[in-house]
Amino acid sequence: MKGELKNNKNKLLLFVILILFSCEIFCWRREDVINLANQYLNFRWTCGENNIYDVMINSTGAPGSDGIDDRRGWPEDSNEWPYYIGWSGCGEAYAYGYWDRYNEFGDKIGRETEKWIAGKRKADPASVTGSAGYTGIDCSGFVSRVLGLNRHYSTSELPSICLPISAEELKKGDIINKASGDPHVVLFVSWVEGFRLANIIHSTKYGWQQRSNVWRVVDDIATVTGKRQIGTLGATVEEGYYPYTPFPIFRDWVPLKNSLINDTTPQIKVK
Repeated sequence: MKGELKNNKNKLLLFVILILFSCEIFCWRREDVINLANQYLNFRWTCGENNIYDVMINSTGAPGSDGIDDRRGWPEDSNEWPYYIGWSGCGEAYAYGYWDRYNEFGDKIGRETEKWIAGKRKADPASVTGSAGYTGIDCSGFVSRVLGLNRHYSTSELPSICLPISAEELKKGDIINKASGDPHVVLFVSWVEGFRLANIIHSTKYGWQQRSNVWRVVDDIATVTGKRQIGTLGATVEEGYYPYTPFPIFRDWVPLKNSLINDTTPQIKVK
């Protein structure tokens, strides 16, 4: 009897060790999320002639090509659209509805025999004659990528695979999501000042700290205005942002799609 009990204890111990070992190997840690996010944030690229949306003579509005991205308008407005031939900087371009990995984005941008347009606004046409398409990543695509999810989750879908938390519970790798109105989602990195200012990374049209349109992945600062509501930095507060954690299982890990527990069958699901 004692021998059987000892064997059962050993089996249980072995099972626990295997579970912890599999989590370490197959699960995405908070540190992994931030490290991957920094790859998107720090990805340096240069906009070439194959990377602009140019189907109009900006000064006249007539069809044609003038070497100016039509989204910059006339006279050119860098706040409306930052990219021009020769622009160089860091951060994958924002593209509505897209979730290209940073290395995929770099590969497409650098192709000399194909025209890939850097970035996409919601209002831009689905396709452009003479181009292979758009490339970049939007806010929810960025969060889906860095969390290791197996598909592009929208801002309305992300809460269903996360747990709602209070602002004070936010840890690196958690998200701040707005699902209604003008939807947006950002990745929480760290607190700057108590529970009032937070470092975040997001793929965005508008840079909160810069107070201008950036249209790429940037690091930023968010102002926390309550325990469950997150506001933007500035004179006015944009309501409707709420904090969530995608780490409901082990708090410091999020399961990958090839682990025993994955993002499509979470142990805890909030609707």
